[in-house]
Amino acid sequence: MPVELSAAPLRGGESKELGVIGVFRDLTRVRQLEDRLRRSDRLAAIGELAAGLAHEIKNPLTSLLTFSRHLARRFEDPDFRQKFLSVVPRELERINTIVERLLELARPARLTFKPLRLPALLERVLELYGDRLEAQSIRVVRDWRRDVPVVWVDQEALYRALVNLVANALDAMPRGGRLTLRVAWSDAETLASARAGTRRVAVEVEDSGTGIEPADLDRIFNPFFSTKEGGTGLGLALTQKIVEDHGGSIDVRSGLGAGALFRIVLPLMPDAPPDAGHDDRRG
Repeated sequence: MPVELSAAPLRGGESKELGVIGVFRDLTRVRQLEDRLRRSDRLAAIGELAAGLAHEIKNPLTSLLTFSRHLARRFEDPDFRQKFLSVVPRELERINTIVERLLELARPARLTFKPLRLPALLERVLELYGDRLEAQSIRVVRDWRRDVPVVWVDQEALYRALVNLVANALDAMPRGGRLTLRVAWSDAETLASARAGTRRVAVEVEDSGTGIEPADLDRIFNPFFSTKEGGTGLGLALTQKIVEDHGGSIDVRSGLGAGALFRIVLPLMPDAPPDAGHDDRRG
């Protein structure tokens, strides 16, 4: 039986201590209601996921169905065959990409942790988008704390997460702006955590773009939720999963027209070795 105990001192005149009052409360009903609420939340999340999946797959399937209906009648038409060879493989690849990303969200992480300097990884992301940064006239600001040491991460997984964040930042600044990348100690550090060797590092991706609607902030990490036309809404969901697989957290601060700041907080060292891959921390 779950029980809550509340205790308070019992004092008489002149604050004389007479004893202690203890109150026990049966929390069984409260726990049952909490379990029902969690189940309802899970069912709602599954329903939203299913609706998003149906929406994303319906469009390419409609194109495939249209072509299949005209295939027998118009196969001799060279223009039709050209469109068929262009559209059908593209739409099939689109469906395959959606399913692959969903599987990536569902399957257990298999990470290989190695030491990495975060500024070097961010420079690799900037190199990927070098042409786009120039074409959109976006100024890059690098803000690295020099005293931040290497962290133990899966380099390729974290790279994918940062690529998603930078891509979203660039989408929010189509006609110029400022992209700020930061590496620093987490603001939540305390002297006790530093002494215990549990310090955490923050990586921030900030843009000066259009910002996010306040009503959307609680949903942007949900699968298939997207504010971009043509977006699948899986990028931020995958980013959140990668960060959580590293024992970290991610949050966002934004206001409409005031840009957005995504903040990843990571431990210097994972709590436990990964399930897959050899993790030799001696060298």
